[in-house]
Amino acid sequence: MSSQDQKPPIDISVTVDPKNMEALLKQIEEERERRKEAEKKLEGKTTELEEKTTELEDLKGKATVIAEKMFQRKKEALGCYDELVTTPEQLEFWERGHGKPVKSSPSGTVPLSDAQRGINSQGYDSYEELVADLREKAKSTDQRVSQEAEAVLNELWKKSVEGLKSDEFKGVPEYIEKRSLKEVLNEQFRRKKVNK
Repeated sequence: MSSQDQKPPIDISVTVDPKNMEALLKQIEEERERRKEAEKKLEGKTTELEEKTTELEDLKGKATVIAEKMFQRKKEALGCYDELVTTPEQLEFWERGHGKPVKSSPSGTVPLSDAQRGINSQGYDSYEELVADLREKAKSTDQRVSQEAEAVLNELWKKSVEGLKSDEFKGVPEYIEKRSLKEVLNEQFRRKKVNK
């Protein structure tokens, strides 16, 4: 620096108020105490977390040992001594390959009885008679009969909707989409009645 750039020294005087210093020192000490307490709590939580993690790992290990023993017992029960079969999926595949049938759960459909469908036992000659009878029963003052009839009618509507989604109705004009489903189904019902 050149002599022209040098500035004269500035005198700075600092006065310390002992009362303010004591308050600041007290505040700093309280903050240290809070920090120490928080660190102790954190250490306690960390220790607890480590214990829970260890316990969880121990339980996983035990569950794995139990699953392996059960797998080995199943393998032995099936007569599989192939060392390459190490997973339940491989064992199932091995079992199928050796002609042992895999147990399947029963499946199929069971038709509803007339009482479950809300149909009287004499039967109906057509769907129109069935729907008309169900509509009359839905208006009944007996709440149980009315609810059953409504439930059956709702199921019939659902099946009609499924029918509309079939290939037979793929070419239905777009204007039908703008009308309510009930209007479309009623129109089809009327068309069938007229065609008879």
